Amino acid sequence: MIDINTVIEFDMRTSPYTFLNYDYENQKQLITPHGLDPVLYGVRGEYPEILLKALKIIRVGEPPTHFTIFRTNQATDAHARMLKTISMLRIYDCAEICGIIKQLKMLPGPHIAINICDNTSCITAMVYRETGKLLREVQQFKEGDTICVRGCVKQHKGILSFNVEKIYACTSEKIYTIKPRCPLCGSPLKSKGKNILYCQGCNREFHDLFSKYEQYSKLECKVFEPSPAAFHHLMMPFQRLFIRRPRGVVPPSTPILEEFTNV
Repeated sequence: MIDINTVIEFDMRTSPYTFLNYDYENQKQLITPHGLDPVLYGVRGEYPEILLKALKIIRVGEPPTHFTIFRTNQATDAHARMLKTISMLRIYDCAEICGIIKQLKMLPGPHIAINICDNTSCITAMVYRETGKLLREVQQFKEGDTICVRGCVKQHKGILSFNVEKIYACTSEKIYTIKPRCPLCGSPLKSKGKNILYCQGCNREFHDLFSKYEQYSKLECKVFEPSPAAFHHLMMPFQRLFIRRPRGVVPPSTPILEEFTNV
């Protein structure tokens, strides 16, 4: 039996140089195996020096007999980095696809089916209930949004679908309208009946300025990822984009991490 409080302590003291230790939303530790393995726990991080501190912080029901540190491709997105067009996808492919949302459909579960199209074809991208945070965020998407999706292709009743692991999206927000201004004094013009604009600043009417109305949507681009409990072993948390270092580089010396760099 693992002491959950010590897992939380380890996560708080070593983050962001370790990751996927604890899911605070679901109040679930993520470092013990699911089966009857002869492994007490496993922690993931950037530097061996910091990982070793798990032996001093995390408490389990029995003392460990030994430990091993592996350099692996876990949490690297190594399986889904290749960018493909939708027409290139085949069953069991893992890749990144980009396209425009044509339709969003809520399914029982709840799950969400996103119909994505590029200039070669269309495919249904599935976001399942188990993704937690990702499912909630996808509900804010709209038809016409441009997204890039990482995941893997599955087949159901002979039809290919795309199981979503992560989304890079540029979502459109509310429409802003730029109203024309008076060409004489620069004051905003107001409507005064059909096809007539009126300037209160210089008391003039204009009948030919409607073509100067402009509308645009504000775009916000960011990464949407699932709750920590829904991560598979190859999926890379967004936080790693900012802290990954070449092999052999000494971890940074900061007040927070000084005790972890002096092993």
